[in-house]
Amino acid sequence: MSWQDQVAKKRSEVLARIPVEWTEIIDSVVATADPSSNVLALILNQLLTPEQLEITLKNASQLIPAMQSGELSSEKVVTAFAKKTAAVAKLTNAVSEPLYSEAINRARELDTLPKDEKLKLPLFGLPITVKDSFNVPGVQSTLGTVSRIALPPASKASPAVALLTDRLGAIVIAKTNVPQAIITPESHNNVFGRTLNPANPKEWGSGGSSGGEGVLVSQRASALGLGTDLAGSIRVPAWSNGAYGYKPSLKIVPYLGFEDAGKPPREPGLTATVGPLAQSADDLELFLKSVIGARPWEDPELENSLEPIEWKEDHHLPETFTVGILTGSPGVPITSQVQETVRLTAEKLGAAGHKLVWIDEAAAPSISDLTQQVGVPLISLDTDGTHLEAIRRGGEPLTPETARGHTGLFEPHIEKNEQDGSEQVFVAKVIPFTVSDEDLAKSKTLQGEFIKAWDDLFTAHKLDALMCPLIDEFAPAHGKFDLTPFAINWNTVDYPAISIPVNRQSLGYNNLVKPQAVQLVAQNLEDQRLLAVAKALEKVL
Repeated sequence: MSWQDQVAKKRSEVLARIPVEWTEIIDSVVATADPSSNVLALILNQLLTPEQLEITLKNASQLIPAMQSGELSSEKVVTAFAKKTAAVAKLTNAVSEPLYSEAINRARELDTLPKDEKLKLPLFGLPITVKDSFNVPGVQSTLGTVSRIALPPASKASPAVALLTDRLGAIVIAKTNVPQAIITPESHNNVFGRTLNPANPKEWGSGGSSGGEGVLVSQRASALGLGTDLAGSIRVPAWSNGAYGYKPSLKIVPYLGFEDAGKPPREPGLTATVGPLAQSADDLELFLKSVIGARPWEDPELENSLEPIEWKEDHHLPETFTVGILTGSPGVPITSQVQETVRLTAEKLGAAGHKLVWIDEAAAPSISDLTQQVGVPLISLDTDGTHLEAIRRGGEPLTPETARGHTGLFEPHIEKNEQDGSEQVFVAKVIPFTVSDEDLAKSKTLQGEFIKAWDDLFTAHKLDALMCPLIDEFAPAHGKFDLTPFAINWNTVDYPAISIPVNRQSLGYNNLVKPQAVQLVAQNLEDQRLLAVAKALEKVL
């Protein structure tokens, strides 16, 4: 079977899992609507009732108490979000595996619980979405690669998913789209297509690798999203689409047991962090507090992989915070619009009584050096090219992003696309490379030096957090997502970081307004402090 036939079969199977009555309404509106209009609003006005639309405008922190008290049923909430997800997915390719019927059935089960049992589940009945790399029983984890279409559905949930659903009470309504083999910063693959930015689907990208999550959460089609972040893969989609995206310190949220198209990275490479995308800083805090409250480090399956962090209800945080402001770094291109947004947002925080410390770019540790000398070398440890080999096995062409980002790592085979005459690049042969133990040791030594340098900067200025850019521009065009130094930097030193939208009220489907955001960072394991600063910033915004 050709790769195109495999994709067609997979897409047909996915479509069959969407309720027919929903599909008929969505397709009817799309067929008759002016493509330049707000097609999403037209669909939602027919697919959802006014009450369902109102439900999807509530944050997780508002929905959960209402469901626990019985004011709202989980079935009603899950149905509303599932319908909205189906509509957004039709226009943006954000979903890889819909689980709408399963989610509604699970919601009905949870609604039968006594009230005291509902109160024991801090995420009771909450409709969530998860990145395609997380296993959910009954569906595949294709990771945007044709070769994985032949694999059986998962029989067991990834630990993070099991924690959120089985122990905390959340309900997965869909899995979401990712880049080809999850090896580029934009969510585009041959299995499900390119995930589009709702603000301008024709021209702007959604980011990656948790691109589908960024889209659904930004459109309030998911009450909470679960992603992974190795080089900005939670924060970049949040930044690009207008959602909150939080990369926790590494060993807080269970990070083992999700799928990878290649073999695990050779030690001592960087490890992807698991974290949420959400509607508000309150919801990010709810996520972390719920996860920590479940004490996942006591799970035998996760033994020795997590820090035993306690949530401090009596955490004595100051009423006003000291926040460092860094608008750029030598050698890292940042547009003037991004720098100006950081400055203006900081000034609002300062006007609210918080202390600002403007950091001299030349005096701060070099973002460029840390990225090039430590971050990239410790990420790029797939020396056998197993991700590219997974793509080659499926007989599919590389997406333009994958081809451009992996030049020199494969021997290309070029074919003409029969439909439009364009060139398609295939992997004829993967080219392995070597990384010496000496080079790895050098990168690890430099990593330690940079961690100390950033710790020293925070200590010298008595910072609670640092505000800075995340990537070079807002909502890059399709195919224009490149290396992200201000994102990789914080993975490399294992500092928690949050992308915070600053103009959500101005955003709308196809209204051509670019989402704008800033990034907040705190020291390793100071996640609770970081979330408190994020809430303070949210308040002034």
